[in-house]
Amino acid sequence: MLTVLMVVAVLIIIILASIAWYYQSRVNKMEAVKKEQLHEIDELKNNHQQYLNNSIQVLAQGLIDDQLSLTEGAIRISVLMDNLKINDGHREEFSVFFQLAEATAHIPILGAWKKLSKKEKSRFEKEKMATEEKYREFVIDAAKRIKGRNF
Repeated sequence: MLTVLMVVAVLIIIILASIAWYYQSRVNKMEAVKKEQLHEIDELKNNHQQYLNNSIQVLAQGLIDDQLSLTEGAIRISVLMDNLKINDGHREEFSVFFQLAEATAHIPILGAWKKLSKKEKSRFEKEKMATEEKYREFVIDAAKRIKGRNF
């Protein structure tokens, strides 16, 4: 009788050990998949950050080369920097982009711009030009300093 109990006990131990091994192998596989997914997420994040950085570089060069308006460049660069979640030091160093974007934020764009009368458009254009002239030197300087930088 004792032998039968020992055999049953050994069988139970073998069964439990097999179940434990099975679940441990599943946990190991799930951890490997999780690790791979985290790696892929990090890679996507890095690629996205590099894309945003490259976009900032292109816009900065466009400002230097006078290929886009200072307002458009400042708005786009400030949005990209916000998306990059730049640190306070960089935000302060390149605050001119945020300042110009804020100074012109009330000017209608896209569909709202099309709905304006010629007189209203002219008034906003004059205001935008005056604001851009006020910030021109600072924006161009910041655009030159931003070249080659990564955030």
